[in-house]
Amino acid sequence: MFNNSIFKVNNTVIMSNPLRKTLKKNNTVVMNNPLRKTLKRNNTVVINNPFRSILKQNTLKRNTGRRYLVSTSDYLNNVNILSNQSSTIKIDLLQSLLSNLNIKKITDIKNDILEAISSVYTLQANCVDTDEWIPCINNCESILSKLIKTELESTAYILRTLSNSVITIDGSKIEFFINGGPLTGIWKNDSQYINIYKLGNTVQQSRLILGLGPSASGKTFWAESLIKLISSVDDNFPKTFVSIDGGIYRESSIIYQYIIEQTKLFCINGLSNLVLSGWSPGEESLFNAGKIKSTIVSYLQIQSEILPISLYVPETLGDCGENRLKACVSKYKKYIDITNDLTWIGILIWQHKTADECSLSNDYKCKGCTESGKARERIEGKQYSNASYEHSMIEGKKVLDQAPGGSYMIHNSGSKKNKSIIEDYTDYTISSNTKIQNALINDANMNKYNYNYIIALNFNPKVHIQNWK
Repeated sequence: MFNNSIFKVNNTVIMSNPLRKTLKKNNTVVMNNPLRKTLKRNNTVVINNPFRSILKQNTLKRNTGRRYLVSTSDYLNNVNILSNQSSTIKIDLLQSLLSNLNIKKITDIKNDILEAISSVYTLQANCVDTDEWIPCINNCESILSKLIKTELESTAYILRTLSNSVITIDGSKIEFFINGGPLTGIWKNDSQYINIYKLGNTVQQSRLILGLGPSASGKTFWAESLIKLISSVDDNFPKTFVSIDGGIYRESSIIYQYIIEQTKLFCINGLSNLVLSGWSPGEESLFNAGKIKSTIVSYLQIQSEILPISLYVPETLGDCGENRLKACVSKYKKYIDITNDLTWIGILIWQHKTADECSLSNDYKCKGCTESGKARERIEGKQYSNASYEHSMIEGKKVLDQAPGGSYMIHNSGSKKNKSIIEDYTDYTISSNTKIQNALINDANMNKYNYNYIIALNFNPKVHIQNWK
């Protein structure tokens, strides 16, 4: 075990020369015992007297992105459980997770993570940031896989993730009711006793919005905007959705977030197999968001028989369709079944592959998926790849053509100063619902959300493919 407090305080690393002298045995880095004893003075960690004369200081780049690191007491803050013993239940569930992780408080897990990464990459006293992504193998893979699996299979994590997955425009939250027990802290045992009691202001009809398009195109932002737009003209349209989003699953995992944090101490971009980039057949990520998605979708399928559940599903379609092992209908049919929405809405949100390839005028130029993806990869701990860009665009348009409740392509500028473009491909000879069109064509809405609206009855693939490539 390592005491990581000697490495980072307030984003400043203070080290002594003994860190440079490490023994590597069987791919495991072993540090000298004196380093484990530290004194903390004025929020600065100081190594014991023998090393004071040779302190070395490095400054790490501050993570300016969104932060999801929480204290032990905060882990289930966003979870609402209707029960006379709700506070006790949350304490018990959290205590079960900590016990299974063999720690007393959440921050203790950083020691195990540091040990894992140290087994494949040596801490550098003179730390210089690089663009390197390293694989987590052998002892690193063994330690991190076990930690990730323990958290992801816990009841505490699934409830936390479901609560974090709510997209709402009126402040509503998901509320759970415990209808039996006792709870064990393991989701596969406990899910039968946990029901969704309330999800926003319940409407009679669930709705489904598929957010198609390549990775890093801005799908979540436009989903929230579209829900606001439609709700403004349709009182029966839900104001609360559950998002089926792998990004939220990673953000909700404290193990995942601490892996990102600890990786920065090594001045590398991240672990290349924490989340594999692009379409990687035959390989598996250490953090498999697909398994979490299956767990949550199965639970929502059961709960949808009790109350209406509306879904927003961002989907790149990178692993289905042409030259892939499965048809894309298998990716979204289950969501139609959960919502029972036969008039589901499709939106294809896109930017050009790179900023240089965007041929639109300056008022409409986009940041580019590649630039957006590269800018956030270190923050998100996920290496970006644009290899599936064209595939996502082509397969996304195929699915968009099948959306019975509205089909919209949104060129997202990715910035507040430039306008986005919404192209409406809805066949209004089939769909009699013009409420969405009325909302989109409204001048006030176009100014508020900074877009222009175009009715595009005929799709010209030659024009768009020039933009995609």
